[in-house]
Amino acid sequence: MIKEIMELNSKKRHWLSNKSSSDILSEEKLYLLPFKPNYDAARRKELRVNKCRTE
Repeated sequence: MIKEIMELNSKKRHWLSNKSSSDILSEEKLYLLPFKPNYDAARRKELRVNKCRTE
């Protein structure tokens, strides 16, 4: 199965300027991020209550 996938990815396509999918991927690898950045999904905040109001 991997052999078939590699064969399909190495076919040159006219709509890709006669490049294969693997050629385009190798060109774009330079611009890909090396790892996924951390995204803050929530913020943690510690609140205290006194007699008059909350802070």
